[in-house]
Amino acid sequence: MRERNDHAGPPVNWQGNFISAYANSDPSEDIAKSPAHLFHIVDARNDKILWTVDRHDELEAEGD
Repeated sequence: MRERNDHAGPPVNWQGNFISAYANSDPSEDIAKSPAHLFHIVDARNDKILWTVDRHDELEAEGD
């Protein structure tokens, strides 16, 4: 399947079954990318939360 994917591209409906077009070419890639994608989402959420808290503290300090 990997060779077919390299030449013909991913199947039309890959989004419904895989995390990425590349992951459909090798099941181990799908297993590896799924947790990595989740970690990126959680990391971005945590950054947003910390930025919001820092900005809130900064605005409170300006108001004093």
